Amino acid sequence: MALAVLARITANLTGATGNRRSVPVGEGEDLLAAVATAAPGATLNLAAGEYRLSHSLVLLDGITLSGAGREETRLVSSATDVSVLVISPDLVGLEQLTVSRDHAAPGSVLIASASTSVSLDAVTLEGARTSSDKRGGAGLDLASASGTTSPGRTTVQLTDVVLRDNAWAGLAVGGGHRVSVLTSRFAENGQCGACFIGAAEGSIERSRFTGNGVGVAVVGTSTAVLGDNRIAGGDVGIQVGDQATPTISGNRVSGSKRAALIYTDTAGGVLKGTTCSGVDVGIVLSAKALPSLSGNDCTLARASK
Repeated sequence: MALAVLARITANLTGATGNRRSVPVGEGEDLLAAVATAAPGATLNLAAGEYRLSHSLVLLDGITLSGAGREETRLVSSATDVSVLVISPDLVGLEQLTVSRDHAAPGSVLIASASTSVSLDAVTLEGARTSSDKRGGAGLDLASASGTTSPGRTTVQLTDVVLRDNAWAGLAVGGGHRVSVLTSRFAENGQCGACFIGAAEGSIERSRFTGNGVGVAVVGTSTAVLGDNRIAGGDVGIQVGDQATPTISGNRVSGSKRAALIYTDTAGGVLKGTTCSGVDVGIVLSAKALPSLSGNDCTLARASK
């Protein structure tokens, strides 16, 4: 991050900061330099090709990175810890491109800190790997400080986003963020396709989950909303724990190895209109879990203790 800050300060002091609203960037050009000199609010139009990043791409201002298509424009990073770091207080956008990790380099693909706003449209985030001390490994990590409360607004919007082959999570939402996910795909992520942690808020709707460890995990005190999703394979379709109270409706869960849905601890919320198929176990409730159940086409089992 220090390099990004220095580059931005240098650009400001030397007058190198541009004023164009649309900036073309060709394959082989220095993307870090293009970001450092872009005017706030500018769109960087990345031509088709592969952009190799050895340092984290730090977005300090509200700019948009726009590619030629997720199969045409690829950012491949070997940077320490994270490929793209968003710390701008203004809206940052990524569209029509892929960001991936070099598999030899552990880290997450994109991290957005608290008090940021991010819009992702037709983007793929893939290949995150955990380090030896179990850090990193998320496609999109919406980080926040412990105990952070509701932001009162949507902070991150995902539309037609693919999060795949990430060692820990496709999407990790911490307290202090409210995410809105539409028509996206989560595939082959190690521990969970999407994890709602702490006081995380938001919704995932009309999306597909395939072969994740857990399709969606909702823990802490999260109040996530999951609607009309299709969840296939993996160990568990949806797992709810701690004091989380999600609203889960109209989902279809199939082929989970352990169970379609598991509620542990004192988890509650609403579970309705859910269909389970191709599973030995449908809904599993711990002795103290108390979700409101209605209209589900799943077997039901409750622990006695």
